Amino acid sequence: MDVKRLEMLFMSRLYRANPLANLQEALQNNHKEVLDINREQLEQGEDSSGKDMGFYSPMYAEYKGKSSPIDLKNTGDYHEAMYLVIDKVGTDVRDRDYKDQRLKAYVKKKTGGDPLGINPKNKGKMSDVVRPEFTKLFRKDVL
Repeated sequence: MDVKRLEMLFMSRLYRANPLANLQEALQNNHKEVLDINREQLEQGEDSSGKDMGFYSPMYAEYKGKSSPIDLKNTGDYHEAMYLVIDKVGTDVRDRDYKDQRLKAYVKKKTGGDPLGINPKNKGKMSDVVRPEFTKLFRKDVL
């Protein structure tokens, strides 16, 4: 096989590769782990921009039984109703809980951010979760 034909054979596989589709599939296959990263952020009292959401008022902290940072976790419904939306524009964390809009408005007023979404500090952690699957899928397309 001549060099030109070999080059065409290799390059055709590379041109057919779709890294965006590979990334979307890797995110979908690891959506639980990605959502767990967002839940960990909330439990640490951080919004999607990494800002501190503050502390509960003394009265609410007594009711809750803790004075930890605001974690938006009373019954756990809000945390459990989170889901990942993956499309051509990007990836977004959303919530099916009826309190979602009210909690988003509260956090927006307090920090200017959104409670849902991976903050810059945890982007590397998300990348570590998704990278092995993405690499496997991309290699499959190219090799």
